[in-house]
Amino acid sequence: MAAISLIQASNQYLVCDATPDMNLPYTAAMWVYFRAGNSYIFELTVAANNNYDIVRFDTSERLRLYTLDSGTPISDSGATTGITGWHHIAVIRSGDGGNELSLYLDFVLECNVTNAADVSLRAAADRFSIGQSRQSASTGNEDHAGWKFWQAELTIAEVQREAIAYKAFRRADLFGEWDFSDASLTDKSGNGRDWTATNSPLPAEGPGIAWTKPQYLFHEDNIFIGGSVNEVLNLLITPINLY
Repeated sequence: MAAISLIQASNQYLVCDATPDMNLPYTAAMWVYFRAGNSYIFELTVAANNNYDIVRFDTSERLRLYTLDSGTPISDSGATTGITGWHHIAVIRSGDGGNELSLYLDFVLECNVTNAADVSLRAAADRFSIGQSRQSASTGNEDHAGWKFWQAELTIAEVQREAIAYKAFRRADLFGEWDFSDASLTDKSGNGRDWTATNSPLPAEGPGIAWTKPQYLFHEDNIFIGGSVNEVLNLLITPINLY
């Protein structure tokens, strides 16, 4: 059971014990299983609600991206509707001063917003949540797996590579990684940035990705061997009968 399930009718959501800096470049990457309903996938916000970055899933089953600085809301709606099932989502803050905020659906740009003011002047976020917003009473209604957050701008090629496994390949600038297997809320990066759950979300089936980076060997006759580190090591030490 390699995911965690948030059910709106049960008012379930997660809040991280630590908060990344939403005013510097960052990348949030995750697998999400979408179900019908208005919900908040991701939010970085300030207590006074005067600054935020938000990813929302609306009743048209499309993604929407919001940012706000100094009281001016900016938003963009994705063109893709009827989104259901497992999809990969990436949110990247980039550009000079971190003023560009982009949302990728399955590695294709879906939404983009630009802060008019220098985001470095915004108040620091004090809440990092999944499935719940300070802007609305709506809570989560989707499954989550393979969450990773870097305090850096990753390229979309790096995001694609990260999507194939729960374990982060890039360790530099890694704020935290959470596979949510068996509804675990533990930060697997070792940084101690765990989540606190409301109303006991349950485990769910994950998207079927690998646990860690695949390893590959090539025989001198070009025979291909692939698998995890342990699988490859076991194969190498397995006795072979020679005839």
